[in-house]
Amino acid sequence: MLDCANFYVGDFNAMSAAPTATIASKRLACLSAVGVNLLEQRLIWYMARIEVPTFQIQEAFAHLLEETDLCHEWCEVLCESGYSIAEAVTLFVGFIRKQSEGGRNLQDDLRDSQRRAAVRRACRSEAKLLAIRNSSA
Repeated sequence: MLDCANFYVGDFNAMSAAPTATIASKRLACLSAVGVNLLEQRLIWYMARIEVPTFQIQEAFAHLLEETDLCHEWCEVLCESGYSIAEAVTLFVGFIRKQSEGGRNLQDDLRDSQRRAAVRRACRSEAKLLAIRNSSA
C-alpha cells in the first residue's frame, strides 16, 4: 500500500503475500467479502481484461475467505492467552493441514460448503483448548 497523504493505493505490480510480522503491525485497511470480491474482479480485469461477476469470484474463493476468518479468530483466542501472532499462526496452519485417518484435512474440507460448519467448530474448539492449556502453564 502506498500512502499518498492518507489516501492508500494498491499497486497491482507489487503484489505478494504479507509476512506475519507485518500483519501484527497497525492495519491500514480491512475489506469485507464484497470488497475482496471487487478487488479480485479489478485485478482480473487489470491482468486479463475479462469481467468476472463477483458472485462467481465468491463461489471460487469462499473457502479462502473462511480460512482467513478462522485464522483471525484463532489468533485472537490464542494471543489473549499469551501466544505471539507468529506462534498462533503456526499452530493454526499445523492444525488445519493435519491429515486425518482418511487422508483429508480441514483445509481441504473448507472447499466443500457442506463441511464448513464442522471445520469452524473443530477450529474454535481446538483454539479454546490450546488457550486454556497455555493459560494454565
